[in-house]
Amino acid sequence: MEDDSGIATVYNKDCSQKQKKRCKKAILGEQFEDFTKNTSLHGLRFITEREATMVEKMFWLILFLASMGVCLYQIRNVWIKWDTSPVIVSINERLVRVSEVPFPSITICPQRKISKYHNYAKQKQTIYENVSQISDYNRKQFEDISLICNEDTTFEDMSTTWLDRNYSDRDLLRHIDGAMNTHRLMLNFMSECKWRHEILQCSDILNGVYTQEGLCFNFNGLAADDLFRTKQIHKNYSYIQRRKPLKKWSLEGGYEDESFSTYPRRGRQNGAEPDLVILFIEDRSQLDEECNSVYSGQKVYVQHPADMPQSSLYYYAMPPDQTSSFALKYSLVATSDEVKDYTPEIRHCYFPGERYLRYFKVYTENNCRLECLSNYTYNMCGCVGFYMPHNTSNRICTIQSKPCMESVIEKIAETETADISARMCNCLPACNSVEYDAEVLKTKFNIKQHLMNRRNQQSAEYWKNCSFSKLEVYFKSPRFVSMRRSELFGLTDFIANCGGLLGLFLGFSFLSLAEIFYYMTLRLWCVFKSDLNKANQ
Repeated sequence: MEDDSGIATVYNKDCSQKQKKRCKKAILGEQFEDFTKNTSLHGLRFITEREATMVEKMFWLILFLASMGVCLYQIRNVWIKWDTSPVIVSINERLVRVSEVPFPSITICPQRKISKYHNYAKQKQTIYENVSQISDYNRKQFEDISLICNEDTTFEDMSTTWLDRNYSDRDLLRHIDGAMNTHRLMLNFMSECKWRHEILQCSDILNGVYTQEGLCFNFNGLAADDLFRTKQIHKNYSYIQRRKPLKKWSLEGGYEDESFSTYPRRGRQNGAEPDLVILFIEDRSQLDEECNSVYSGQKVYVQHPADMPQSSLYYYAMPPDQTSSFALKYSLVATSDEVKDYTPEIRHCYFPGERYLRYFKVYTENNCRLECLSNYTYNMCGCVGFYMPHNTSNRICTIQSKPCMESVIEKIAETETADISARMCNCLPACNSVEYDAEVLKTKFNIKQHLMNRRNQQSAEYWKNCSFSKLEVYFKSPRFVSMRRSELFGLTDFIANCGGLLGLFLGFSFLSLAEIFYYMTLRLWCVFKSDLNKANQ
């Protein structure tokens, strides 16, 4: 009897467990059927309708799954759009006055820059004919000056005669300065400067700056103390000779008031005369006949005042005996604060403080590129160009390192077309930036003939070797259209798009989500609780 009782007890337990499982399945089935009948989701009630045939149920099941698949695919596209391109650059409705932006930084680089008293041509001829007749010091001097003589054949023809040195120190700049003879160059080229009707000493408004072209002259750029982190830059020579500090202006906030007693100088609506006028006189009899002998006139670079003045492939040519009138225009891009939540890679710009530069206080795209070039040149060549900011001055690249420097430039340029993660510099624009451009009108400048006709024969002979050119700079219009970088596709837009797709394909809404949660939690718990109470009674 005990055995039979034990077997009956186990059997009853098994039956009870199976019965509970069947009850749970039945309850789940009933609740699912109840959900499909009452939910706002379209098509589900036909799948569990008892009067419907199997064919009808399969039809509605396939149709529901297909709608869900299409809906999820469209939501995926919306997600990709939100994740990859949530920011748009559009035309701003407000025209920006020229008085709200700085007058650009104008950098002028004379093409014929070596004084004939340096005898560069004679030194070159001596090296060609008999290199042993020239001392090592003169050879070093010649090599250093060759860095700013852009002759295509110089390096190939004479590379076998170079001294074995890949870098130099401050002496390289002394050689270049001595050959260019800064004071003579200023007097030789810039005879008159005028800023808004006021005639000024050219040396008061034009300051020397080292570029790849050698010593150039800059107007309206920032001083070295305002541009560089001076503790990070060597003190052996100054890249920029300007000392005038900032006044009532900052890159982030712009100008503090409407006055014109500011620095950098600000733009203004066109007057009767150009804002900036510079008269150039080039006395060819005082210039070396070999260095840059195929070039004449000046190169002009137009940049933002916060950019370190540098030369590039993009420049404006000022031929001799012509007036070059620069009608300036600018492209201003402002960025709304709402896009700060996105990463710089998504919005494609940096806000102030987001990108630290080791040598520059002010972040601009051009400053970032120059610092990147300086760092990679030093890492790959063991030296830097004399115009590149760095913390040491005893590793200045000589002409022997020129191929290495050029290879670094090419390598950086190649990586700029790659993905952001593979770029060497990744120098994005500043979120609030101004870029300048100019339309150049050139006309004949006949002042030379005028001077020769009015003076005596001796004066005419003097002016015969001179060429004259004139630079005029002004804004083309008092106002320009600006651009604005703002949010194209935010979180609200993403939710609205997803909600629209879910409603279109499935009839899904926020309350549908509440229904699913209700039936899966509270409703199911209440039903099981009620069934358990009935079983215990």
